Amino acid sequence: MWRTLAASVRGSYHTKQAKGNEDALGLASTLSADLLLIVSDGAGSAPFASEGSQFLTRKALDLLAHYEMPSARFALECDAYALLFKLKQALTQFAEEQNRVSGDFAATFLAVMVGELYTLAIQVGDGAIIALDHANELTFLTQAFHGDYTSETVFLSSDSALVQASVGVYPSDRYKAFALLSDGLEPVALQGGKPFKDFFMPLFAFVQSEGSVSQKLSNLATFLDGEQMNARTHDDKTLILACNL
Repeated sequence: MWRTLAASVRGSYHTKQAKGNEDALGLASTLSADLLLIVSDGAGSAPFASEGSQFLTRKALDLLAHYEMPSARFALECDAYALLFKLKQALTQFAEEQNRVSGDFAATFLAVMVGELYTLAIQVGDGAIIALDHANELTFLTQAFHGDYTSETVFLSSDSALVQASVGVYPSDRYKAFALLSDGLEPVALQGGKPFKDFFMPLFAFVQSEGSVSQKLSNLATFLDGEQMNARTHDDKTLILACNL
């Protein structure tokens, strides 16, 4: 049985600018998946970044609510790109309805879908999707996109979104825990370009610990918004943890 915790907090830089949190997250179970996890990070340069990340999260949850995962690995990978194409189209239409362009709602997109046979991971942009295997080793399930300049990445509204997208399909019995995070957590969650065990292992143990879920959610948000965290990273911070230990 999966246990999940998630939190999203405004970055200290956005607090100083009197801006809101431009990240969004979603968790669900679907028709053929035990677990669906989504994180979207609105581009700081986009005038409607928050609306973009929230729209992509809602739309993905809607599109996948009744999706039946195929038993063939290749078909699942093809479906992942079809989903991204539909999301990109939907975002364009959403923007046009408001007399805007889709770039005004630019956001990254990360998703994990855990089915009976396979686990599907999808990433457009930065942030990270990380899994814990049964040997207690951490690994990236997808590849983040980082450009030549600081904070440069690709968004679902970008022309190259589907080309730069990273998709992975894995046997579901290979992993026992997952973490999805927006790029605001990269400075503390990654070390030397790899998942930092001292960050993730205590958090996975925390998910599995006994106690009130509401209190644990509050504690996770407090941790992400703590002084030590804000001293090392200034962007919005979103984290989803899921464990089946």
